[in-house]
Amino acid sequence: MLGRFGTISSTQSEPAYCGVTTLVIVLNALSVDPRRVWKGPWRWYEESMLNCCMDMEEIKKTGITMGVFVCLSKCQGLAVDPTLASDSSRDEFRQAVRLACVKNMDDEAGEMQGEEISSRHTFLVVSYSRAALKQTGSGHFSPVAAYDEASDSVLILDTARFKYGPHWVSLELLFNAMLPIDPDSQKSRGFVLLSFDEDAYHTNTTNMPVSVLLRSKHLQIPPRREYKEYLDRTSKEGAILIEHVERFWTKDGQDLQFVWKMAEPQLAPVHANEVEALANLKAFLQNLIKSIPWDRRANQTSALSKKLCCQSSCSSNHPRTVLVTVEEAIFIIYLASLSREQRRKLIFNPVLETDGSKPEALRVTREQLMAETELVQYAIEFCNLSEEESLQNMALNGTVNKNKSMIECTGCNK
Repeated sequence: MLGRFGTISSTQSEPAYCGVTTLVIVLNALSVDPRRVWKGPWRWYEESMLNCCMDMEEIKKTGITMGVFVCLSKCQGLAVDPTLASDSSRDEFRQAVRLACVKNMDDEAGEMQGEEISSRHTFLVVSYSRAALKQTGSGHFSPVAAYDEASDSVLILDTARFKYGPHWVSLELLFNAMLPIDPDSQKSRGFVLLSFDEDAYHTNTTNMPVSVLLRSKHLQIPPRREYKEYLDRTSKEGAILIEHVERFWTKDGQDLQFVWKMAEPQLAPVHANEVEALANLKAFLQNLIKSIPWDRRANQTSALSKKLCCQSSCSSNHPRTVLVTVEEAIFIIYLASLSREQRRKLIFNPVLETDGSKPEALRVTREQLMAETELVQYAIEFCNLSEEESLQNMALNGTVNKNKSMIECTGCNK
């Protein structure tokens, strides 16, 4: 019997919290730093910290789809590999189980013997129909904690422990439980592999958090939808200019705080190297802003460059959020409003002032700014798209594995 006994079990505090509780279990098992205090001096994930892609009050009512699960996972810096059961096979699912349970155990055994093993572990989350397992309820998320090769069974760490404790299920039965069509999405459910490269994260070479400047919430969809319609109209008249973006997100200069309806500042980093990486990103962003012709509205130049996010309505954690100006937020939205090729040409312009930055550090900074803008672009595109269409958009931009599909799941309380 092989498994991930380091997985930290938890019970969902709300009937529809299976998805977010599952993600919290994985994040804590991977020792991902939430960059904020839980209680006392301890930094530890709990469900309310995941309020970025969808409002927690709405999650209490409906649960989350796999699309939101993927969004939440990526916002915490995880590598995400989702698969629809209908696009997979029992053997492919068994390979995913072995990757998460068997390979991780082999790595841990090697570490105990003093071998040098990669710090990157992989966890498996399943989204399945409870009815197929003859359990009460409908769609459900849970982590897979172990695999028994002799019986070809997996151990499910059920997040609804008030109903079911950890239990063994045959791999074939669990795979079949992912196949029934979800009546809401008209697609099957599936499984997702999650991993976190801690070494790369802390050396800032790869796998930085998807966004270190801005985060978005589900409740911010209406203004994003309005902006998308504005872009569609404006683009028919010619190229999108920074002045167009400024005009919309300041309400023609009348409301400098309106831009925070699009997104709001991220939580500030806590590790010294992350703080340095953020400073490099902000410095590069300022250099890039200076390099672009921008005919700001009269008397707006100073206000845009100094105005920060509103402290009262933007975030309850304002003292621990990144300081982002209105000018910087508008410029990031502008970059996100361009094609990927256009913004890459701007961001990787070789004549940009580098302030003596080392080539590798500059490359990482530029790639991070590309990630920032692509996340904003996805937020704009997602507001009008179906789950399937939004995944296709993410795949085209390299956000997720191009051969995978986003899965929609009904709430756990249904």
